Amino acid sequence: MVAEAIANAGWSRIEPWLRPAALCALAPYALVLAYGNHWTATVALSPTEIWATVMGQSWIPFHYYYIGPEVSAVKKLVYQSSMYAPLGMLFWAFTAHRSPPPGWLAAAAGVVLAGVMSIGRIATYPGIGPDPTTLLIAGLAAYLGYRGALFFAQLATGKCRQHEPIRPKPDHAPQVARRLVAAALTIVTLVLAASYPFNAAGTLLFGLALYALAIQRWRRLWLVAVPLGIPLLDRGLETGMLLVNEFDLFVLTTLAALLWRRQYPGWLKSWWGTARWILAAFVVLVAIAVVNGWTILNGLGPATITRIDGSDNVVLRAKSLLLILPLLPYLVAALKEDEKAFSRLALGWILGLSIASLAVLWERYVFIGIFDFTAPFRASGPFSSMALGGAALDLYLVMALPFAAHGLIVNRRLRLLASVACVLGLYALVVTYTRTSYAAAGIAFATLGWFSLTSARRTLGQAARFPGAALITALVAGLALAATTDHMATRFKSALEEAPQRIEQLVEAVRPGLARSLVFGAGAGTFPSLNISESPLEAQPGRGVIAREGRRHKLELHGGRAIYFDQRLRGPIGPELTVTVRTRSVSNTSGGVFVCVKHLMNSSRCVSSSLPASGDNRWKQHTIVLDTRPVQRVVEENPAARSTVYLTLVPPKAPGAQLWITDVAVKNVESKHQLRNGRFEQGNRGWYFTQDDHTLWHLENLWGTLLFELGIPGAALFLALTVYLLARTLAAVRAERARKYPAALAGAPGVVLASLAGMHVLALTDGVFDVPRIGAGVWLLYALALGVTAPLSTLILKEAQPSGHPGSGEIR
Repeated sequence: MVAEAIANAGWSRIEPWLRPAALCALAPYALVLAYGNHWTATVALSPTEIWATVMGQSWIPFHYYYIGPEVSAVKKLVYQSSMYAPLGMLFWAFTAHRSPPPGWLAAAAGVVLAGVMSIGRIATYPGIGPDPTTLLIAGLAAYLGYRGALFFAQLATGKCRQHEPIRPKPDHAPQVARRLVAAALTIVTLVLAASYPFNAAGTLLFGLALYALAIQRWRRLWLVAVPLGIPLLDRGLETGMLLVNEFDLFVLTTLAALLWRRQYPGWLKSWWGTARWILAAFVVLVAIAVVNGWTILNGLGPATITRIDGSDNVVLRAKSLLLILPLLPYLVAALKEDEKAFSRLALGWILGLSIASLAVLWERYVFIGIFDFTAPFRASGPFSSMALGGAALDLYLVMALPFAAHGLIVNRRLRLLASVACVLGLYALVVTYTRTSYAAAGIAFATLGWFSLTSARRTLGQAARFPGAALITALVAGLALAATTDHMATRFKSALEEAPQRIEQLVEAVRPGLARSLVFGAGAGTFPSLNISESPLEAQPGRGVIAREGRRHKLELHGGRAIYFDQRLRGPIGPELTVTVRTRSVSNTSGGVFVCVKHLMNSSRCVSSSLPASGDNRWKQHTIVLDTRPVQRVVEENPAARSTVYLTLVPPKAPGAQLWITDVAVKNVESKHQLRNGRFEQGNRGWYFTQDDHTLWHLENLWGTLLFELGIPGAALFLALTVYLLARTLAAVRAERARKYPAALAGAPGVVLASLAGMHVLALTDGVFDVPRIGAGVWLLYALALGVTAPLSTLILKEAQPSGHPGSGEIR
């Protein structure tokens, strides 16, 4: 009895530290596991190659152990067991504060983790790949690790003599399942973050861990962070990562933290109404479109450095349509239950608008000057996806500006920040020089002004009415003034002349998708590949395919219309740069190498040389010396331009010509290396691409894109969801005017309606879902429309009831 009391006393001191210690151990454990299983090498392969290697394995248990030496088999067994047994111990540490869950959950976690990690061996051992037996060993090792930790814990507390298995209480089962999902998402996030290039994985993991802990401490923080993360989390120009990026990891971390903290709200009928059925049907059609797209594009050749002209674009489109959907129930629940939720979301949009506008301000400062309104400079801001055109920046500005205007009118605490954001946002919108953006913003401001002026007397007070009117007038006047400049006046004048031609081009672009299937379309993400393949040969862009030749990785440059593969140079430039490169070709058609002050579609002060092509089909080393004094002068005059100096590789111009390159290195006069991944061993890491003709990559209309990829039912369902939310929002506006609406959400329906109106106007000339982060912003607006309204029938009933005081009939 005395020994048991001593053991219990010691255990009471140890147990509170188990979960924090396990949390601290999780990140280094994931890093060791990732690098030990060669996950970082997978970036050189396409999903097609990964699938082919996996299906080519022998799935007979212990097959590869039997055919190999016994010593190697024993070493491999010990190695795999020691890698996955700590997972079971971590699982026990996270669940030690309550009745232990069944051991098969730890085994399942081991199998899932081993399946994810074993994929990393495919790139390291081509043709061999992972051993499926690892799944069995990992599951067993994790189970034994969990049972061993549980046994010693029961031994320490004197409970090991209990012979009956301990079962979780019935009311704990949902929590265990929810936290198991959260743990699985955490593991996936850690693994993906561990493959982040150029020694930045540790910083990214540390940031994600701090964010996850902050969500546990400040429960409303994620409402600010999600809209803010759309313009903030984009390092694509430096990393070259497209399939998985920082925003994806941020969304997964948010979902995992929320699942760990609170119950999943689900798609409650009282909150979602008919929208849940429309959305469920739309998700089913998207899933079918993803399968169709993968089937169509799976055999169109290897993934290129551009990535979106192959099957990888199916993943990007699925992310755009589905990534943030699991978060929407939490968002709607927060708006229904927390009166401060909408103000936190508005703060996130305002901060995001400020960051996007400051990026535009910096871009113009570097290239042409802040107050030069005569040059037709095309700003792109913080959105790397605009390397191929599109309207990602315009869409975010149009969606965020109504929230800034609302904050200036209603929220006194946000008034100063919102006023600065309005000025910066209006400036950024004006210098986009896009006709549809001006029209979309004008309609958004007009919508917001109408609802603000008609509702201010009753819900916001007389004091807010005149500032609101002055603000809306100033914004509309600023847009009108910008539209009357010579450049924009000419563009608006030609808009009516170009409209019939644009409509005809849209119809012609949509026809191939509907020709494949009126019901299911051509599949998600198929437009770039099908559009390029059906274009005339002289209109097709060049390509850059990263391939393997023995132990050497190479970049195969295929000739065509100009396409640019870029990487930012590091370190001082100096008066000259020396470029060394190994090339091989079967023709005398050379490529090009440039050094420019460049940001996506804008470049200046370029110096160039040709990439030699001998035509003898032999690898040869070449040294190219570039006179970079023009670039150096720009950097010396404007130090902010240092981060915009890029090396650019250009394929041959002749269609069908090929040029293979590898071992690319750039040195300045001090022999300091300026380039990363010059041997392409990490795939496209560090390399980005731009192209002049964006019509090859985008179907510039939301509804045309939906018709092409999802067919008529998909477009009809999205239209039905839009109309349904419009009806709910208008009903909420009527309830607000009738004083049957919560004061904390004053003006919210008008803001959401204005933002959605501007977005849909701009969607007439842009695909919207071409960029996953902008697609996430669209779904956020749709969730806001659900959160600030009640089902239509409920609002109608409340309007019919007499109200005894201004707060009666509030939407809950």
